[in-house]
Amino acid sequence: MTQSDEQPDQPTMDSELSFSALEEQDVLVQAFRHFLQIELSKPAPKHISDVVTEFSRRVTFFTKIFDLDHLTDDLASSIPVLSDAKMAQLALDAVDSASGRERLARYLKTRPYPHYESDPSNRDLLVRVEENGTRVLGHFVNKNFVALNDEQ
Repeated sequence: MTQSDEQPDQPTMDSELSFSALEEQDVLVQAFRHFLQIELSKPAPKHISDVVTEFSRRVTFFTKIFDLDHLTDDLASSIPVLSDAKMAQLALDAVDSASGRERLARYLKTRPYPHYESDPSNRDLLVRVEENGTRVLGHFVNKNFVALNDEQ
């Protein structure tokens, strides 16, 4: 058998490209088609680059607020009706949730040290967490952190 008689190699699935990732891509393609159809059917349709930019902005919002695992076929119907006011409302609702607090905690851990946390036993106090793990209880006075044991 010659090289030309052989069947072309089938593309292999990358180990990181799972079935769920393909489903997510399919959902995004479906959502984009739906969004594009709605935008182009308007009396004064936007330029295609503006439509793509707006779609990208809305999808980026969705992926920041919701886990990608929760993207469903409802995404296709949600994106066109997603106004700026609705996006703001969803963002505010997501902040005061377990996943929102977890997202905030993950973000704060990426910030440079020292980190500050509220003291669970006294909301008027803060805990300063140093890079080496040292935890100091105190509060701010004139924009300076003052440890409780330094005040005596």
